Amino acid sequence: MKPLFAYLDAAQRGEENAEHHGDSPAARALADQVSWTTRMSPDWRLRLLNNLRDYLSAYVTEAYYRRLNVVLPVENLLVHRRVCMAMEPSFDFIERVASGELADDARRALRPLADCTSDVLGAVNDVASYAREASHGDVHNLVMAFSREKGVTVTEAAQATVEFGNRRIRDLEFLTEQIHAHLPPDQRSMAEKFTENCRTWIRGYYEWALITHRFLVADH
Repeated sequence: MKPLFAYLDAAQRGEENAEHHGDSPAARALADQVSWTTRMSPDWRLRLLNNLRDYLSAYVTEAYYRRLNVVLPVENLLVHRRVCMAMEPSFDFIERVASGELADDARRALRPLADCTSDVLGAVNDVASYAREASHGDVHNLVMAFSREKGVTVTEAAQATVEFGNRRIRDLEFLTEQIHAHLPPDQRSMAEKFTENCRTWIRGYYEWALITHRFLVADH
């Protein structure tokens, strides 16, 4: 992790071309992502770099909880997952490639949509990945959290996770209508592009979860 944090420090100083990031695949990928953002404003880039730092730091926290075998309560896990699933930098990149840089007030208004999207993706991921994560001692899973919190079986907890994801999809559609109606006319087009990318991301992630081999439990 240290070379990645060193690279982010260098990028914040405007020295991202310096050899601070090492030569690992993760370091090269991080440097490549940041290189796409040179045309964005300095404030936007600083926010991205801070969000990337929070994302990487979340995995240090995950390793700590995994070592202690701590299953977080559902609400705490949701907050944590919005960070460790790279939601913030991912939404930054929606601005970079699709909607354009949002005004601060528009971004704040759209934040509940980002949270809904994150929660839906987490629910999809955690039902699909439960068996693999349980076999590897990974405790950051909504099925585990619902099972522990509600005192129910894994099957019942998986159903609770599906119902939670469906509820957050309904929240996303309801909030989209409410939020867009109250945005200034000059911000609605960019907000619509942002929201459409949220929907596309959910659909794509669901389809990927159905076909990927990532969640298969290896036979021993």
